[in-house]
Amino acid sequence: MSTIDLFPDELKSEYDKEFELKSSLENKANYILIAAGVTMSLLFSFGAVLVDKLNADYQYLIFVVVFLMIGL
Repeated sequence: MSTIDLFPDELKSEYDKEFELKSSLENKANYILIAAGVTMSLLFSFGAVLVDKLNADYQYLIFVVVFLMIGL
């Protein structure tokens, strides 16, 4: 085989490698987005329940609200 015949095979091989890398990165990004969404919703729900159940004169209420906002 000459080098002219090998060139399309090399291009196809490189394309396949790039496509696999792209698919892998997309999957990782989707997992990170899912984890961030779950974490944010859990923080929000726990924070909402905590703020709702605490008395208004609770001395650490401002810290709870601030940490909740930082977490979001």
